[in-house]
Amino acid sequence: MNCAVCRHENRPGAKFCEQCAAPIKRLCASCGAELEEALRAAISGANRMFEGGVRAELAKALLGRGDLDRAEHEAQTAVTVAHAQHSRCDELGAHLALAHTQLRRADAAALARAEQALVRA
Repeated sequence: MNCAVCRHENRPGAKFCEQCAAPIKRLCASCGAELEEALRAAISGANRMFEGGVRAELAKALLGRGDLDRAEHEAQTAVTVAHAQHSRCDELGAHLALAHTQLRRADAAALARAEQALVRA
C-alpha cells in the first residue's frame, strides 16, 4: 500500500508508513477525503516536497466525483507547485491531471488547454 503523504510502497497491512511514519489509510477514489488530509500534512511541514504529487492525486479524485472546477484548480496548483519544486515527475502527473479536467469539459477552448497541458507534460 502506498503512503498518501510520501508515496512510499509499504508492506501490506502496515498501519504507519515505513518511510515518513504517517498513518496509512485507505484512499477513497471517489471523494478524496484521505487525500485532503494528506494534502494538509504535506503543506504543513517537512513533507512539503510531496505537495505537487498529492494535489495531482486529489485532482483526479475530485474529477472522479464530478467536482470539475475544484479538480481543475487543484491540478493547476499541482503544476505550479511541482514546477517550483523542480519535481519533474510530479509536474508530469499534474499536467496529465489538468489535461483530464480539460477533456471532461469538451469545449473547443478546453480541448486546446488539454493539448497545451499534454505538450508541456
